[in-house]
Amino acid sequence: MIFYTELDFSNKGYLSPNLKIWYNHGQFWIFKIRSGYIHSTPLPLENDILFMEITIKRIDKDLPLPKYETDGAVGFDLFCRQPTTIAPKTVALIPANVIIETPPGYMLMVTLRSSTPRKKGLLIPHGVGIIDQDYCGPEDEILIQVLNFTDQDVIIERGDRIAQGIFVKVENASSGISWRQVDQIGPDRQTRGGFGSTGS
Repeated sequence: MIFYTELDFSNKGYLSPNLKIWYNHGQFWIFKIRSGYIHSTPLPLENDILFMEITIKRIDKDLPLPKYETDGAVGFDLFCRQPTTIAPKTVALIPANVIIETPPGYMLMVTLRSSTPRKKGLLIPHGVGIIDQDYCGPEDEILIQVLNFTDQDVIIERGDRIAQGIFVKVENASSGISWRQVDQIGPDRQTRGGFGSTGS
Protein backbone atom coordinates (compact mmCIF):
# COMPACT_ATOMS: atom_id res chain seq x y z
CA MET A 1 0.00 0.00 0.00
CA ILE A 2 1.27 3.49 -0.89
CA PHE A 3 0.68 6.30 1.56
CA TYR A 4 0.46 9.87 0.32
CA THR A 5 0.44 13.09 2.29
CA GLU A 6 -1.70 15.85 0.78
CA LEU A 7 -0.07 19.28 0.70
CA ASP A 8 -2.51 22.14 1.15
CA PHE A 9 -1.81 25.04 -1.21
CA SER A 10 -5.44 26.12 -1.45
CA ASN A 11 -4.86 29.37 0.42
CA LYS A 12 -1.98 30.33 -1.88
CA GLY A 13 -3.94 30.43 -5.12
CA TYR A 14 -1.42 28.16 -6.89
CA LEU A 15 -3.87 25.47 -7.88
CA SER A 16 -7.34 25.29 -9.32
CA PRO A 17 -9.87 23.24 -7.30
CA ASN A 18 -9.38 20.14 -9.47
CA LEU A 19 -5.63 19.95 -8.85
CA LYS A 20 -4.04 18.42 -5.75
CA ILE A 21 -0.40 18.07 -4.71
CA TRP A 22 0.62 14.96 -2.72
CA TYR A 23 3.96 13.80 -1.32
CA ASN A 24 5.24 10.21 -1.18
CA HIS A 25 8.75 8.93 -0.34
CA GLY A 26 10.67 11.98 -1.54
CA GLN A 27 8.53 12.53 -4.65
CA PHE A 28 5.86 15.12 -5.27
CA TRP A 29 2.86 14.12 -7.37
CA ILE A 30 0.17 16.24 -8.98
CA PHE A 31 -3.33 14.75 -9.17
CA LYS A 32 -5.70 16.17 -11.78
CA ILE A 33 -9.36 15.34 -11.24
CA ARG A 34 -11.50 15.52 -14.36
CA SER A 35 -14.96 14.06 -15.07
CA GLY A 36 -14.79 11.43 -12.37
CA TYR A 37 -11.29 10.08 -12.98
CA ILE A 38 -7.93 10.93 -11.43
CA HIS A 39 -4.72 11.31 -13.43
CA SER A 40 -1.47 11.38 -11.45
CA THR A 41 1.88 12.69 -12.66
CA PRO A 42 5.20 12.86 -10.79
CA LEU A 43 6.45 16.43 -10.44
CA PRO A 44 10.14 17.02 -11.12
CA LEU A 45 11.70 19.30 -8.52
CA GLU A 46 14.20 21.85 -9.76
CA ASN A 47 16.53 23.30 -7.15
CA ASP A 48 14.10 21.99 -4.51
CA ILE A 49 11.54 24.64 -5.50
CA LEU A 50 8.04 23.41 -6.23
CA PHE A 51 6.17 26.72 -6.29
CA MET A 52 7.12 30.38 -6.32
CA GLU A 53 5.36 32.92 -4.17
CA ILE A 54 5.54 36.21 -6.08
CA THR A 55 5.41 39.59 -4.36
CA ILE A 56 2.97 41.86 -6.17
CA LYS A 57 1.34 45.25 -5.59
CA ARG A 58 -1.92 46.30 -7.23
CA ILE A 59 -2.28 50.05 -7.75
CA ASP A 60 -6.04 49.86 -8.27
CA LYS A 61 -7.17 47.18 -5.83
CA ASP A 62 -10.62 47.01 -7.42
CA LEU A 63 -9.05 45.28 -10.42
CA PRO A 64 -8.26 41.56 -10.10
CA LEU A 65 -4.84 40.02 -9.63
CA PRO A 66 -3.17 38.68 -12.77
CA LYS A 67 -4.84 35.39 -13.59
CA TYR A 68 -4.00 32.10 -15.29
CA GLU A 69 -7.17 31.30 -17.22
CA THR A 70 -6.69 27.51 -17.54
CA ASP A 71 -4.77 24.72 -15.81
CA GLY A 72 -2.35 24.51 -18.75
CA ALA A 73 -1.83 28.24 -19.28
CA VAL A 74 1.80 29.39 -19.14
CA GLY A 75 0.95 33.09 -19.21
CA PHE A 76 -1.17 35.15 -16.82
CA ASP A 77 -3.41 37.95 -18.04
CA LEU A 78 -2.64 41.59 -17.27
CA PHE A 79 -5.43 44.16 -16.96
CA CYS A 80 -5.52 47.77 -18.17
CA ARG A 81 -5.68 50.16 -15.19
CA GLN A 82 -7.23 53.19 -16.88
CA PRO A 83 -8.89 54.02 -20.22
CA THR A 84 -6.23 54.61 -22.86
CA THR A 85 -6.64 55.92 -26.40
CA ILE A 86 -3.99 55.05 -28.97
CA ALA A 87 -4.01 57.26 -32.06
CA PRO A 88 -3.49 55.68 -35.51
CA LYS A 89 0.10 54.70 -36.35
CA THR A 90 1.39 55.75 -32.94
CA VAL A 91 2.97 54.06 -29.93
CA ALA A 92 1.45 54.34 -26.46
CA LEU A 93 1.89 52.87 -22.98
CA ILE A 94 -0.96 51.00 -21.30
CA PRO A 95 -0.68 50.82 -17.48
CA ALA A 96 -1.03 47.21 -16.28
CA ASN A 97 -1.86 48.08 -12.65
CA VAL A 98 0.84 45.93 -11.02
CA ILE A 99 4.36 46.15 -9.65
CA ILE A 100 5.91 42.68 -9.52
CA GLU A 101 9.08 41.48 -7.81
CA THR A 102 10.49 39.01 -10.32
CA PRO A 103 12.32 36.30 -8.34
CA PRO A 104 16.08 35.68 -8.72
CA GLY A 105 16.92 33.46 -11.68
CA TYR A 106 13.88 34.59 -13.70
CA MET A 107 12.77 37.37 -15.99
CA LEU A 108 9.18 38.40 -16.55
CA MET A 109 8.35 38.41 -20.25
CA VAL A 110 5.37 40.52 -21.34
CA THR A 111 3.68 39.88 -24.66
CA LEU A 112 0.25 40.49 -26.15
CA ARG A 113 -2.62 38.05 -25.85
CA SER A 114 -3.05 36.21 -29.14
CA SER A 115 -6.38 37.93 -29.83
CA THR A 116 -5.13 41.50 -29.31
CA PRO A 117 -3.76 42.22 -32.83
CA ARG A 118 -6.89 40.84 -34.49
CA LYS A 119 -9.49 42.32 -32.15
CA LYS A 120 -7.80 45.55 -31.12
CA GLY A 121 -5.40 46.36 -33.95
CA LEU A 122 -2.40 46.56 -31.61
CA LEU A 123 1.11 45.12 -31.74
CA ILE A 124 4.12 45.33 -29.43
CA PRO A 125 6.55 47.40 -31.53
CA HIS A 126 9.70 45.88 -30.00
CA GLY A 127 8.40 42.31 -30.18
CA VAL A 128 8.37 41.45 -26.48
CA GLY A 129 8.73 43.28 -23.19
CA ILE A 130 11.32 42.19 -20.62
CA ILE A 131 10.80 43.02 -16.93
CA ASP A 132 14.11 42.84 -15.03
CA GLN A 133 14.46 41.54 -11.49
CA ASP A 134 15.29 45.04 -10.20
CA TYR A 135 12.33 46.74 -11.89
CA CYS A 136 10.13 46.62 -8.81
CA GLY A 137 10.38 49.99 -7.09
CA PRO A 138 7.45 52.11 -5.86
CA GLU A 139 7.01 53.75 -9.29
CA ASP A 140 7.77 50.67 -11.42
CA GLU A 141 4.31 49.82 -12.66
CA ILE A 142 4.38 47.46 -15.62
CA LEU A 143 3.54 49.42 -18.77
CA ILE A 144 2.56 47.65 -21.98
CA GLN A 145 4.05 49.38 -25.02
CA VAL A 146 1.73 49.03 -28.01
CA LEU A 147 1.56 50.21 -31.63
CA ASN A 148 -1.78 51.01 -33.23
CA PHE A 149 -1.32 49.78 -36.81
CA THR A 150 -4.84 50.77 -37.88
CA ASP A 151 -6.16 54.02 -39.37
CA GLN A 152 -8.49 54.71 -36.43
CA ASP A 153 -8.20 55.43 -32.74
CA VAL A 154 -8.05 52.31 -30.58
CA ILE A 155 -9.63 52.66 -27.14
CA ILE A 156 -8.63 50.29 -24.36
CA GLU A 157 -11.03 50.32 -21.42
CA ARG A 158 -10.23 49.87 -17.75
CA GLY A 159 -10.14 46.17 -16.96
CA ASP A 160 -9.50 45.02 -20.53
CA ARG A 161 -7.10 42.08 -20.83
CA ILE A 162 -4.48 43.15 -23.35
CA ALA A 163 -1.25 41.38 -22.50
CA GLN A 164 0.11 38.38 -20.62
CA GLY A 165 3.15 37.78 -18.46
CA ILE A 166 5.37 34.69 -18.45
CA PHE A 167 8.12 33.90 -15.95
CA VAL A 168 11.19 32.60 -17.81
CA LYS A 169 14.34 31.14 -16.26
CA VAL A 170 17.48 33.10 -17.17
CA GLU A 171 21.16 33.42 -16.36
CA ASN A 172 22.56 36.83 -15.56
CA ALA A 173 25.70 38.51 -14.27
CA SER A 174 24.77 37.85 -10.65
CA SER A 175 24.91 34.11 -11.34
CA GLY A 176 28.53 34.19 -12.53
CA ILE A 177 28.44 35.16 -16.21
CA SER A 178 31.32 37.33 -17.45
CA TRP A 179 32.57 38.44 -20.88
CA ARG A 180 35.77 36.96 -22.37
CA GLN A 181 36.80 39.50 -25.01
CA VAL A 182 38.76 38.37 -28.08
CA ASP A 183 39.96 40.11 -31.25
CA GLN A 184 38.96 37.23 -33.51
CA ILE A 185 36.51 34.36 -33.25
CA GLY A 186 38.15 30.96 -33.74
CA PRO A 187 39.00 30.22 -37.40
CA ASP A 188 37.46 26.75 -37.09
CA ARG A 189 34.02 28.28 -36.72
CA GLN A 190 32.21 28.38 -40.05
CA THR A 191 30.32 31.59 -40.78
CA ARG A 192 26.56 31.55 -41.29
CA GLY A 193 26.87 34.40 -43.76
CA GLY A 194 25.33 37.10 -41.58
CA PHE A 195 21.78 38.27 -41.01
CA GLY A 196 19.26 36.66 -43.37
CA SER A 197 21.72 34.02 -44.55
CA THR A 198 19.13 31.21 -44.48
CA GLY A 199 16.84 33.02 -46.93
CA SER A 200 13.22 34.08 -46.64
